[in-house]
Amino acid sequence: MKDQTELKRLVELARENLQQGKPAEALTLAEQAVQLNERFPPALFLLGVALRLTGSPQASIKTLTEFLALEPNVAQGRHEIGLAFNTCGQITNAIVEFKKAVDLDPGLLGAWRMLGEVLLVQGDEVGAAQAHARARLVSGVDPALKQATELFTSGRIGIAEGVCREYLRIHPTDVNAIRLLADIGYKLGIMEEAVQLYKRCLELTPDYHMARHKYALALSKQDKFEAAMVEVNRLIEIDPNNIAYKTLHAAVTSSAGRFEEAHAVYEDVITRVPNAVSILTSYGHSLRYSGRGEKAAEMYRRAIKADPSHGDAYWSLANLKTVKFNSTEVKDMTEQLHAIENDSADKYHLAFAVGKALEDDKDYSGAFEAYTLGNQIKRRYSGYDSSDNTLRVEDSVAVCDNKFMLAFNTGGNPDPSPIFVVGLPRSGSTLIEQILASHSQVEATGELHFISRIAARLEGSRKKGEARRYPRLLSELSDTERFDLGQQYL
Repeated sequence: MKDQTELKRLVELARENLQQGKPAEALTLAEQAVQLNERFPPALFLLGVALRLTGSPQASIKTLTEFLALEPNVAQGRHEIGLAFNTCGQITNAIVEFKKAVDLDPGLLGAWRMLGEVLLVQGDEVGAAQAHARARLVSGVDPALKQATELFTSGRIGIAEGVCREYLRIHPTDVNAIRLLADIGYKLGIMEEAVQLYKRCLELTPDYHMARHKYALALSKQDKFEAAMVEVNRLIEIDPNNIAYKTLHAAVTSSAGRFEEAHAVYEDVITRVPNAVSILTSYGHSLRYSGRGEKAAEMYRRAIKADPSHGDAYWSLANLKTVKFNSTEVKDMTEQLHAIENDSADKYHLAFAVGKALEDDKDYSGAFEAYTLGNQIKRRYSGYDSSDNTLRVEDSVAVCDNKFMLAFNTGGNPDPSPIFVVGLPRSGSTLIEQILASHSQVEATGELHFISRIAARLEGSRKKGEARRYPRLLSELSDTERFDLGQQYL
């Protein structure tokens, strides 16, 4: 009885010290409690927490594993062991535990936030956004903002935007609402507005690190790499060992063409999280764009080994053109394709990879079948609007006539660097690109995307219902502006 009283006293003191920010004192008390009873769950839990906070995450994992063997359905225990796994760089295990925590307690705000952070480390921006949206839902937000978040999470983005804008009209300084509207803009590709909104978030709340992370990504999408790196460096200064920030550093420098720097960071990251499939795949993309195809293939294969259902890695490997899958690999890919029940990006990427492999084997009927499946799924994800595309083509035909083109006899960038053909939609320019890029020594790295990004930047922010300014505004560009645009493209 005396030992039981002492045990409870030690546990209560350990808890109080943790609450007061004294983990070292809590550790000593929790160790004493466990010595009295090594199977007393509260003592084991507090010991696990104290071990993590005093810099012993591996010991914390061991202790919390013992706690969860006794109390497997305690959400806070799952959250704590997830934190310990995250500290050790075991991101996959951390994700598993955070998901278990929110399954057990959907109102556990900290677990939702951490789930968002670690999913972002894995490169799962969609999953991270959904987790952070759920965090907003459980943090006691206004019902209108809660509705906007639910709409955004469910994919009803247009309605979510309307609700969010109306909410911000009444509450213009609510950073959660500003961040949500920024996320909507980012999702829709309206980067100029997204950048301004993320910037406003940081003006109101400078320590809103998730907003700064997305701000850097949005700046990078606009090719504003120096500005993006300013934000990346601020995040790294705050938390030098944060894997998400390191991965962001690698992604931004890679997009800027600073491949040597990017690859050094990627190498550091994959030693810490060796099985992070999205990071391995992103590193592969960066290697590929820098001309290091063999090393890129190695990263894609590592990603496949870590997650055999990761379709992007299969398709990226197939798209290298220097790789030919053997019969065993084709069989494995086909089995993985049929094992994915729901339509997803993984499924259509796998379908395309299977199609390419069968095409290389001259099984053309099988290849067409796989390509058809992939295209059917991709069509539902593309957001393509045929009527909108028709209007774009009509605008281009109406504006870019012979007189218009003859006016461009001066200015522009005279650099003789070889580029692919750029033409109107459905004119065959992509086919020419694909023919050229089918050669093993030619890499197509996004000609179409660069042009559309330049066009979007020229268009700027346009409210729904407003007339397009592009391509008409091309006639308003000075020689210097056209030179600068050409330089950006090259």
